[in-house]
Amino acid sequence: MPAYIKASLKRSFAEGFLNELENNTNQYFLFIGKATPWTNENVPSSFTDTVSGEYEASRNIVGYKKINPANVLFAIPRYTWTYGTVYDTYDDAVDIFNDDNPKIFYVITDENKIYKCLDKPSATTKSTEKPTSVLSYPFKTYDGYVWKYLATVKESNTPYSFSDYIPIDFADVNDTESTNQYAAQAQSVEGSITKLEFVTNSGASAAVYQYAEIPSSLQTTPRVGDYKEFGNRKFVFLTSGDNSKLRFPSNMNNYLGYSLRISKSLRNASEENNYGVIVAAGSTGAANELRFFELRDAGMNFTVTPSLGSADVFFHIVPTVKIMGNGSGAYAFPILDSQRKITGVELVDGGSNYSQATATITTAKDAANKVHPTFRTILSPKGGHGSNVLKELNVQDIIVIVPVGDDDVDTILPKGSYRQFGIVKNPEINNGLNTIAGKDDLFYRDIVLLYTGGNTALLEKEQAKNLLFTGMHMNIIVGAETSVGSSVSELKSISTINGETRFTVKITNVGGRYLTYNDRKRDFEITFSTEAAASSYIVGETIYQVIPSGTIGNGFTIRAEGVVLSKSGVKIRVRTTKNGFVVSQQVVGIKSRSYNTPSKISPVYGEPVCIYDTNTNSLYSENGDREVFRVIDLGTPYFELNETPSFSGLTVLHISTSSNASVGFVDTTTAAVTQTSFTSGSLVQQGISGDALSPYASGTVYDWEYVNPSYGRLYLTDVFGQFRNVEDHGLTGATMGAFIVSKVDPPEIDPKSGEILYINNIRPVSRVVGQEEEFRIRLGF
Repeated sequence: MPAYIKASLKRSFAEGFLNELENNTNQYFLFIGKATPWTNENVPSSFTDTVSGEYEASRNIVGYKKINPANVLFAIPRYTWTYGTVYDTYDDAVDIFNDDNPKIFYVITDENKIYKCLDKPSATTKSTEKPTSVLSYPFKTYDGYVWKYLATVKESNTPYSFSDYIPIDFADVNDTESTNQYAAQAQSVEGSITKLEFVTNSGASAAVYQYAEIPSSLQTTPRVGDYKEFGNRKFVFLTSGDNSKLRFPSNMNNYLGYSLRISKSLRNASEENNYGVIVAAGSTGAANELRFFELRDAGMNFTVTPSLGSADVFFHIVPTVKIMGNGSGAYAFPILDSQRKITGVELVDGGSNYSQATATITTAKDAANKVHPTFRTILSPKGGHGSNVLKELNVQDIIVIVPVGDDDVDTILPKGSYRQFGIVKNPEINNGLNTIAGKDDLFYRDIVLLYTGGNTALLEKEQAKNLLFTGMHMNIIVGAETSVGSSVSELKSISTINGETRFTVKITNVGGRYLTYNDRKRDFEITFSTEAAASSYIVGETIYQVIPSGTIGNGFTIRAEGVVLSKSGVKIRVRTTKNGFVVSQQVVGIKSRSYNTPSKISPVYGEPVCIYDTNTNSLYSENGDREVFRVIDLGTPYFELNETPSFSGLTVLHISTSSNASVGFVDTTTAAVTQTSFTSGSLVQQGISGDALSPYASGTVYDWEYVNPSYGRLYLTDVFGQFRNVEDHGLTGATMGAFIVSKVDPPEIDPKSGEILYINNIRPVSRVVGQEEEFRIRLGF
């Protein structure tokens, strides 16, 4: 049986390319070349992917410029939201990234917001309302489409959009341009059920659920008169005046197995959709026959707080949808028609931590020969919707942007013309030492540090520079866990966010990588009021917290869980495994049986770092504590604009008119060097090609630089052989005349080195002084 290569492999290639750039493990350069004309300048020849084709392209390279990691962007195909279009929906059982039939399940709007389509009313429903919300949870538009906000293309990246591709990236905690996207990432739900797809109700054989009670308006909807708990037993009582709003079968036990759902609460809206399964029903036996239902929790902690005076909490009785799987928290209600047949399903909460799930109706049918409807569960991607736009949209393309301008005139001449550009990997300096170009050139990162110390003098930038971050590579930031070290180039800013002081420091890039907040998004410090409370928990045990309905804006009770990683003083460090802890509820240890209410919950962020001062050969400390900074974020590596390495691919002949000694065939001339001694595109040669004893070399003139009547510089491309200076050999040949080569400068890059990965043949582009160019290359993997 043939093996199958997943589409995600292509994404890993794209991510690997950027990782190599950021970690400086391999060197990638833009090159431009091909000064000689095509046979038809308006129709460039096709590149032939052969060994000889690569050799030829390498000989024709005019100049190289290293690719700046900061100018490499991930990209996805552009599907612009258009009124009246039918969009596909996300489906975990569909090959949505199939090359031959890709599904259009996401869109970008004219506001540069990216949304994923999770549901729609029918297969043919057209989208007629543009999604605009940036909420971190799914939302429905009036046309019935359900969307999930994923990201917004950063304004700084919009100039690099293509007509058919858009740049995207993962959002960092410190990125002010991606606040909404970061919220979507941080609040994504791992393993949620995206929707329950109603497959069929079996047509004429569809079951009827005759004891369902779904009145059409609040006026006809029964109300909760009272709610009581007796131990673990829960009872809902009707108001005495609402008995007539239920049909009440002669045997109230016919309601068993149905769910009582709070459909509307004018008292506490957060309790809407609370539900419990009816396990008993009856009446008080009083004259007015006050009816009641006993409920059992099923997937949530049922509770309701009715107002006895106004009785303003309404309920429905519906068949029970049972969701089973390896996660928790998901629940749904069926949609019934006037005949009490199920025609659909409403997923109220998708829960979390599911990688498998099924949904069934457990309420009794009206007849044995009737059939329950069937459903299909559709699960979110790993990490949840919005957790990682790169993975969810399976990024397979990158956009590489390389500017060429005034900073590069010494190596990429603002003269001549070119007809090819591309990308070459690991070219070598032409020094015979196999030195890979660009590997030793410094580039930078901006590291964001959280200050946890108490030295108020450091909060003022100039004081901080004098006391700690002196710059000029005199300070070294050392990771306490990774041992990564990098020198400080500059203290860029100090800011306060939510009471926390953050230092943004420019550092030289290193091969290693500090641990940042993004590495520990689920790690938190829980602070208690006493050390005894914190020490009562056991390292390694699971802790949990029950968060009642309505506490954080949800209409259902949720359970937060985590594992204790360490404890120190009044704090424990926890890695959350389900939902998130809050300060208002007790934290319970499963093994220790400890229960305490936290006073503060804060992110751990990244690893602690120490600051080493090379002037004093000492580590900065406060009261003996050397770890008063934690890493929040580590920015993308970048070069300063005038420091991005570039190299020439041209051979330079220094042309003179005379020599002190007669060496070689010709070493003197009576003709003066002129501005027109050589013309671009002409062939020059040294030696005699047909002479077995004569060294021979030839090349094509890229540019002739006249200096004075006795001296000039000749820039050559497509060099064949090896030119010699006058001490080795003179020049001859009709097109060269008898000028002397007083010096030869070989190309700065060895043309035999490197591997060409991408090449594009184009119509000729002339270069002139002052010309600014920006190359945009989209690489698809």
